[in-house]
Amino acid sequence: MLAGLALVVILISGAIVWSTLADGCGGNRKTVSVMTDSDMAGVVKDLAGQASDNSCYDYRVSATPNIEAPSKLTGNSRTDLWLADSPTRARRVIQQVRLQTDYVSKSLASSPVMVVGTTLRESKTWVDVMRIENLQVGNPLESATGDAPIVGGVASVATGQASPTGLKQAMVTMVTTRLNLAPGQDTDEARLKLADSSVTPVVASEQQYLAYLRTHKTSKLTAQTPRAGTVALTYPLLNTADSGRKDIAAKAGAALVAAAATDKGRKAINDAGYRNPDGSGVGDDVPLLKYDDETQIDKALASWQTIGVPTRTLQVLDTSGSMRTPAGNSTRAQLLADATVEGIKLPGRNAQIGTWIFGIDKGGKGQDWREITPVKRLDDMSTGTLHRDLVTRTTLAALKNDLGGGTGLYDSTLAAYKHMVDTYDPAATNAIVIATDGRNEDAQSITLDDLIGQLKALYDPARPVQILTLGLTDDADADALKKIADAVGGVTYIARTPSDIKNIFTSERIRMMD
Repeated sequence: MLAGLALVVILISGAIVWSTLADGCGGNRKTVSVMTDSDMAGVVKDLAGQASDNSCYDYRVSATPNIEAPSKLTGNSRTDLWLADSPTRARRVIQQVRLQTDYVSKSLASSPVMVVGTTLRESKTWVDVMRIENLQVGNPLESATGDAPIVGGVASVATGQASPTGLKQAMVTMVTTRLNLAPGQDTDEARLKLADSSVTPVVASEQQYLAYLRTHKTSKLTAQTPRAGTVALTYPLLNTADSGRKDIAAKAGAALVAAAATDKGRKAINDAGYRNPDGSGVGDDVPLLKYDDETQIDKALASWQTIGVPTRTLQVLDTSGSMRTPAGNSTRAQLLADATVEGIKLPGRNAQIGTWIFGIDKGGKGQDWREITPVKRLDDMSTGTLHRDLVTRTTLAALKNDLGGGTGLYDSTLAAYKHMVDTYDPAATNAIVIATDGRNEDAQSITLDDLIGQLKALYDPARPVQILTLGLTDDADADALKKIADAVGGVTYIARTPSDIKNIFTSERIRMMD
């Protein structure tokens, strides 16, 4: 009896050993993490299953929104492989987080970007597309389809089919619609549904368009590209692993690329609506623009991202006693109030703005700052009042009724920066505007060196929060304000005359576009 039991144990043990050795890995399989967007995640999981069967690697695939990609490429738990939606996004994110990477493959699949709608008119170039009334386009932080019109527009300028001024004007036309979206409208699904139920055209990838048609059988949508050509999402695979895992990630990535090149792999790619890297496999041939001047593309995209992405701003306004000082026919406080209120009128409804005031002990003993309105969308109505109106009213009141005392610049700046870092919104451009006419006068506060050191330590290139400092007259501590802004890659202005204060907002707008 015991001998029989021993034989069974031996046989079972042998089977286990055989199963671990038979795959050629000697029981030494490695798990590799792969990041891609939600549209592509299902395909990558199919390819990963095939690659795993033919290699010593197992793949943990995560569907990660593009806006979260930078945060997944920093720290100790960064992803090993990243399948980005475009080489432009890959390059810009890698530069942002200052990461050394290698391409495993320049393209695993492709999908041309198209104009989708129910009543489309032919366009010659992407600049012409950008001029279409009410054109809906995605957040450039969330999808490369949001960048595609700009890349196509730059190519049109390079070939003489459009002028630089025409491109800028088209960008302004397109951004006006983008920045006035209601909550819930800024998704690919919402845009396609809007296009399907109206005459509003949208920008989408061919894969997104085909996926929508599969689930909306009665859709009236059609798709087309500009006659001059379009751009495509080309899905490069990058090795983003840390130095200790680079070799493992490279080999696992190569196995994934090999799986994509098989008949079974290409079927998985094509069935999901993607084309092969050479553009075959789905649909008719589409003319593609050939333009790869990274400098010009990045310059245009920087402008587009600045004006095309919703802003999230905390205004930190000096309400010390010196703000009562006369300035022209008014006071410094009144001029700042007027300029701030004018500035609140500029952003679209999806911008977020909040306001703090500061001096010394404005928030109680030992706290130099006080929140008068939280950072919310300007179209928020949760208080029963439109947030844009609430910010306007409370700012005017504070710069009239809360003046007095000294200036607690350093503690207030640090608190504001910590707050914006803690509440960071990856779908927005996060910034702080600090306006003051003086220098730090709080003897109990941290020093300037301490402030700069802490700001640099808090700054995260994957979650950037910039500081714009505005000094009112030459009484402001220009040197300290510049050091504060420089610590986190911000900018500084000094308004020496009453007219300068108002012009600052125009100057900053121009800087964003140049």
